[in-house]
Amino acid sequence: MKPWQAGFLLIVLLAGCAREQRLNILLLTIDTCRADRLSCYGYEKLHTPHVDRFASEGVLFEEARTCVPITLPSHVTMMTALYPAFHGVRDNGVYRAADSLLTLAEILKEKGYATAAFMGAFPLESRFNLDQGFDHYGDFFGTREGLSKEGPGGISIFFPERPANEVNEEFFHWLDDAGSEPFFAWLHYFDPHQPHEPKPPYDAVCAGRPYDAEIAFVDECVGRLRERLEDDRLLERTIVVITSDHGEALGEHGELTHALLLYDSTLRVPLIIRCPEAMGLRSRVGTQVRTIDLAPTIMELLGMTFPAWWQGKSIVGPMRGVERPTEDHCFETFYGKLHFGWSVLLGFQSGPWKYLFGPRPELYDTVNDPEEIHDLIEIRPEVAEELKGKLFSLVSTAGGKAQSVFTDPDRQTTEMLQALGYVGSWEEMGPEQSWFDGPNPVDMMRPHELYNLGRSYVHQGMWLQAIDIFQRALDADPGNKDARIGLIDALMRSNELSAALKEAQKAVSIAPHDGTTWLVLAKLMMAQRRPAEALEAGERALDEGADPVASWMLVAECSERSGNRDEALFAYHRVLAVDPSHYGARLGAARILAVTGKIEKAESEFIEALNANPYWAPAHHNYGVLLLDMEKKQEALVHFEKAVRLSPTYVAAHHAMGILLHEEGKDRAALPHLEAVVRYAQNTARREAAQSLIAQIGGNR
Repeated sequence: MKPWQAGFLLIVLLAGCAREQRLNILLLTIDTCRADRLSCYGYEKLHTPHVDRFASEGVLFEEARTCVPITLPSHVTMMTALYPAFHGVRDNGVYRAADSLLTLAEILKEKGYATAAFMGAFPLESRFNLDQGFDHYGDFFGTREGLSKEGPGGISIFFPERPANEVNEEFFHWLDDAGSEPFFAWLHYFDPHQPHEPKPPYDAVCAGRPYDAEIAFVDECVGRLRERLEDDRLLERTIVVITSDHGEALGEHGELTHALLLYDSTLRVPLIIRCPEAMGLRSRVGTQVRTIDLAPTIMELLGMTFPAWWQGKSIVGPMRGVERPTEDHCFETFYGKLHFGWSVLLGFQSGPWKYLFGPRPELYDTVNDPEEIHDLIEIRPEVAEELKGKLFSLVSTAGGKAQSVFTDPDRQTTEMLQALGYVGSWEEMGPEQSWFDGPNPVDMMRPHELYNLGRSYVHQGMWLQAIDIFQRALDADPGNKDARIGLIDALMRSNELSAALKEAQKAVSIAPHDGTTWLVLAKLMMAQRRPAEALEAGERALDEGADPVASWMLVAECSERSGNRDEALFAYHRVLAVDPSHYGARLGAARILAVTGKIEKAESEFIEALNANPYWAPAHHNYGVLLLDMEKKQEALVHFEKAVRLSPTYVAAHHAMGILLHEEGKDRAALPHLEAVVRYAQNTARREAAQSLIAQIGGNR
């Protein structure tokens, strides 16, 4: 039991017994969604009828704000009702929500709710520990034949993701199997996040506006979601919440995407709460609210008590027409500091006044200047000083409240954390001055534009252009770690390995305590077929706090290539200790166990994976392959069938089913699967093998 559970949950359970409301909760977070790109918020270039319908039947908040324009920390805030300074998560990938945090899912699970989450992209993988309290946490984003996220260059520079329709499908399968109410379901759509690769017909409908096209596709998926709720007669027993983690700058203030700056182009988000009609809650609320308020609001709507220490406040009052003063709001971004060595930016809003703190503080009157064009800090310095005092007063109380650094627990040490700057970051007087060393992100949009252009060239496989652009970005911003890593990667891809090695060695000499640079050096050694040196660099990456999953996976690969299966198996199990649902590690461990004759242990790896996620199509397929090796054909067929049911374009599973059914003399049943291989396969040899078998079946009939 967690420290908070003993006292608080007793209060919740007693309060719930007195006033039980068994309504379901469905939370839909649409990643990177600007409020002003939905027609219910006044956008005229795109009609979003399905989101609009929820808005017309519920409460639409016109001025909702997030506290951080980054996916993982923003969602942790939604689930814990705490600011990032208090929950400790500042970025994607390098942080892990602390076990000590109390999440909305944990409370509802204790109240008897079935809890399930269905993620759209990597930043919310279970390894980052936001799965606390969820019975089921769907987070498989691996590519498979026919559905690759790679660019023309053969790699992807973007997060692994899956489209909203696949998120829906997993939720629908869960509804079919779970069949229990009440439930708390969280769906996460990632489509509006870059890269903007719109699907037909929206690529044509929104020609030249790829971001709008992604929003249009998401709206269609919202419609499918509603249809399922109506078909199952769940809509009038469910509170539906639609919001976003952050917006998208789309060039405003010089920012192309999000994460770097703190203007409302990335902080303002949609927020719609649709309650069952019997509750009579329909309105538009103009009072500014915050996504940190979501968990308390949901709990009050369910008639539950929420923790007094939560920083979010319930907004049920405004939903019912009760006027109240606007709550003060704190926001931040560490993205520029963590990735490029630029200054941290902090912000605080009180009423109409918005204060931004960094190397060059700014002040805006957001009522009279909603686009934040006219900086009033020299005209109203007394307002700026007042808000600065409130900002520092709030964040100064956060020191040490949550350690959410993403590390392998077996290697987490105070020395490493101090080297990374994650221990002792807050003192009594407020944030450390070192946070604000480095350039002001506001002034670095041109170098960042070059960096993004270099990444786009990498995505397209234009290595020489990428090398040139990354070098130009480094000329403009020599301390830009991510640009240097991009340059190293482009040099590797263009086979300029000696130049890449020189840059990697320069990177580790500049930042000897940066685990990511050591990890890049290790990958370079692997590319040069120097597994022993790669292993040494990979272990140094672990010592210096690199992503433990990526580092241990590299150690495993180095060891396996060197023929050291025991060490490789140990490394795969270290990955699984951090991320139990990691498909590559589970598969690697099973593979080693199988080839070393430990078939039963290999089988247990797959069973464990499927127990954790029964909707994981690749696990069903690969378990089927193992069962074939064990000569359990009928059992293998069951798992191949599950794989294609969960993922209708899964080529390898279709091929296996086609072959097995043909061997059993069931050619009529085999043909649709072989035809699916021909239709979806990108691998020529596999497609030709399926065509040959189809022709053979045709000759036999």
